[in-house]
Amino acid sequence: MVNNRLIKHSFSLSLAIFTCFFVPKTIFATADSQLWIENPTSSTLKVYLNTNSNQAVGAEIHLQFDPQFIKINSITPDTFFANPNVTDYQIDNNSGNTFITLLGSPSRPQTGSGSLVNLDFSTLKTGTTKINLTDSTKIAALGEAGNSLKDKQDLSFEITKITADTTAFSTPTIILRQTLTPSPEPLTTISQIETSTLAIISQPQTLIFIGICLVLIIFVFFLGLRQIKKNSFN
Repeated sequence: MVNNRLIKHSFSLSLAIFTCFFVPKTIFATADSQLWIENPTSSTLKVYLNTNSNQAVGAEIHLQFDPQFIKINSITPDTFFANPNVTDYQIDNNSGNTFITLLGSPSRPQTGSGSLVNLDFSTLKTGTTKINLTDSTKIAALGEAGNSLKDKQDLSFEITKITADTTAFSTPTIILRQTLTPSPEPLTTISQIETSTLAIISQPQTLIFIGICLVLIIFVFFLGLRQIKKNSFN
């Protein structure tokens, strides 16, 4: 009975040590990030992110709108990521599509809720219109090999006043692939972020933890065996 108890305690302690030192906590992240759009003023749209249990390190936001109703003037990062690397963005007022790619630093992941993207727009027509987050939208999070986005909500809103000078341009504008100043730790794609987060388990610090863990497990195991032998002789 005593021997069985010692074996059980030794195994439990070894398992606890293994869990603390070897298993990266972010591996257990779930795909539960949420995105939604708000219309705080008559000329701005904001895309909000709630990471829930995830640690966000990047985003690729794709939006679709009706170019008969609105004209997107700019799409810029808002305050959720601190100084993100904007690797790419496009505004196509002809087809009614825009996107932006924001890359943060894997060493400084962000959690919680906040405004991710800010859009400035002009109105071309009164009435009810809609702006959609397309299925190409992605959120990159530590411990998530793929897209961590679970839920996205589109926005319908009412336009009561025309603000664009429709005589100032004869054709819709297209702004293609304009890149802003990169952050000190640039990554060029969401895929690179996903790959880099998976590479965490091969970093030197993690290998040291694994070594310490194995040594402690072996020590506890032999300590248990020694106690078992001692009790058997008694």
